[in-house]
Amino acid sequence: MNADYPELRGFAQSARVRKISVDPRSIGHPQLKDSLIIGDASARIGFMKEKRKIEREFGVPIAGEILEPAQWSRTALKHWPEGTLDWQALFGRRAPIVVDLGCGNGRFLIGSAVWRTDHDHLGVDLLPVVLRYATRRANQRGLGNIRFAAGEAREVVERRLPAGSVREVHCYHPQPYHDPREAPRRLITPRFLAWIVRALDAEGTFFVQTDNLPYWNYLEKIVPEFLDFEAQPGRWPDAPKGRTRREIIALRRGFPVYRGWGRKRPDIEFELAMRRAESLPGPLFDAGPPDRELEALDDARWRPVSNRSVRQVGNLPPHWPR
Repeated sequence: MNADYPELRGFAQSARVRKISVDPRSIGHPQLKDSLIIGDASARIGFMKEKRKIEREFGVPIAGEILEPAQWSRTALKHWPEGTLDWQALFGRRAPIVVDLGCGNGRFLIGSAVWRTDHDHLGVDLLPVVLRYATRRANQRGLGNIRFAAGEAREVVERRLPAGSVREVHCYHPQPYHDPREAPRRLITPRFLAWIVRALDAEGTFFVQTDNLPYWNYLEKIVPEFLDFEAQPGRWPDAPKGRTRREIIALRRGFPVYRGWGRKRPDIEFELAMRRAESLPGPLFDAGPPDRELEALDDARWRPVSNRSVRQVGNLPPHWPR
């Protein structure tokens, strides 16, 4: 994978506003800085225009502009249909599918939906209270290419994703479960990766990220058994300040974050992947003690924050990694 990451070129690159016309679906130049959507952008380029309503979290903009209520969309998938999902029925078209397992407050997936309008997106999280923040943000931006649903990631992968239908699966900061008695609850297992192989289309890619080194050491050994896996050198080029809330906090506090991605291998089909999974060890590593400082910052209750663009209220519930 080259430095430009062509499969990510539709993402919003951080950039200062310039007097240029940019198609957001083609943004991918590594020199672009900060955000294209800055509340006082009009003043910077010398003409008067109503300020846009931009939401920030820890000072980092969340992609998209908050629209007037008449322009809001509805992005909650309140009830799972029977069997596997019918993407065309869900979105009304055929497009590459992006799935975020453990989507949290929606920061990453909303950014992808804003800048990759030619992709459709599904965010899944276990806690409905978390999803309310994600759906509210997506609704306020009038997005039609994104849905959020409550569900357990493993069950969604095994029961809801049609075989060979997903272009990208993202899994950021899966819970490492520091208590050894809870180690069997860890999400990324050999069997889980076999089901990921089944869900991905021929060009599919699995993205993963964690700030837990033992988890990362396990992933580096196991994921290559199923996917053509590479460690990501440095930060994601589309979001140098962090794709997720957890990553933003970790980077600001100086904690290391480990990232990687794996493409589907043409020589590994689902049946072979399942047989291989039976012979590989599960994630029963010692995750070490939790970092209390990082956990406290990530678990902090939302409180009113004012800035020049919007007033945002609320935060994630405690003990949730995104």
